[in-house]
Amino acid sequence: MTRAALLILTCSLVSTSLYACGGDGDASSTGEPSSGDGDGDGDGDGDGDGDGDGDGDDMPDIDVDPDANWTVNWNSPEDYGERASKVAVAADGSLIVVGRAGPYSGAETFGLVGKFDSQGQAQWVNLVKDEGYVFSNFSDLALGTNGEIYVVGSQQGDVASSRNAWMAQYDGDGNAVWSVTIDGPTGSVDGLSGVAVLPSGDLAVAGQLSESVGGRNLWFGVYSGADGSEVWSQTVDGSDSDSDSGSAVVVDVDGNIVVGGDLTAPVTATDQDMFVGKYGADGTELWTAVIDGIAGRDDGVNALATDSAGVIYAAGYNRASLSSDNYDGVLLALDGATGAEVWQASHDGGSNVLDTFYDVAVDNAGNVAVSGIHTPIPAEEAGGVNLILRRYATADGALNWAHAHDGPTNGSDYGYGVAFTASGDVIGAGMVAVSTVQGRDDLWLGEYTP
Repeated sequence: MTRAALLILTCSLVSTSLYACGGDGDASSTGEPSSGDGDGDGDGDGDGDGDGDGDGDDMPDIDVDPDANWTVNWNSPEDYGERASKVAVAADGSLIVVGRAGPYSGAETFGLVGKFDSQGQAQWVNLVKDEGYVFSNFSDLALGTNGEIYVVGSQQGDVASSRNAWMAQYDGDGNAVWSVTIDGPTGSVDGLSGVAVLPSGDLAVAGQLSESVGGRNLWFGVYSGADGSEVWSQTVDGSDSDSDSGSAVVVDVDGNIVVGGDLTAPVTATDQDMFVGKYGADGTELWTAVIDGIAGRDDGVNALATDSAGVIYAAGYNRASLSSDNYDGVLLALDGATGAEVWQASHDGGSNVLDTFYDVAVDNAGNVAVSGIHTPIPAEEAGGVNLILRRYATADGALNWAHAHDGPTNGSDYGYGVAFTASGDVIGAGMVAVSTVQGRDDLWLGEYTP
């Protein structure tokens, strides 16, 4: 484990678009669009194609899910492809979302941060790309005790240039308070994927840092919540300094920092193992756990959560067989004192292909929820992956509720974020394919009562 030498730049954040009331924000409980726009097709969007979404194709963006309390597809006025990467429920019940948006051509992307009300209606959505960067992506967020919104991700210049880690603070109205860009010692590929707020108000972060040419290490540390300046940081290196990554971080009930990700496996020096490590607020190692599925196969942690008893929940994936694309979603409960496994739950969508858990959340009633994707059995449903939400008992990992959502085009739909409301409803966040045109995805939010 090594201390990282970093170049930290305080940036002038360039907000490309701040939408005061969102984009088209299609909310659906009945699937009926409005009318009376004067274009003669009766759908209310003014484009004359009859589908009600205003994008000029003939595929409706309205995404009906009869099992949901509500669902919302959000599309920017520029008609970009959008996705929600994470969602958090604020003290007033509103939903704070981060993700990305960009043209279907892939020529550029913008980081996305937005506020939606408790019914999924956009209050404001901010698309962000700092000056001099082409690609921006926001991966995770954390909420402060006074309404602060902390966001982490990465930004990149032209394709041949380096990618830098990035973090920022926003206020409750979407105004940027500060932002910093962090460049590793090689000027290569760096990024942040996780953020959590410490009792001190500082930020615990996790990601990936390039410390040698071609070598990327799992990176985590503490940064000031007031201005993003570094307090301390360090890296964890797998077996060959090849491709190690921190994907998640959480702060436990005692103020300790728990980091999750993947490390290069010692067996092959190419495949990955799941990694979870617990550290004091000063970076002192308390314990680490490396979990391997089938030896020599890829496994990884995508998200972490912890409960009031200190149990740690790690959501991710493991390779279920020697087949190159056979992954199962996996949820681990780990003893907070030792890192020992308490129970494990896994999910295969039935096709033995691609199933993954992307996020995890815990409520106060003994439940842990995950979001992700699964590939349905081809004989039952042709098409892409489905967005999934699943809830388990924290006591033993028993499944007590599950839902799969297929968007309007039977394309690939992804569940990237999950959260609980104060009443125990499950909030899902991600993206749904709303057209057969590649990249034509809408940001998706939904609420369910298990």
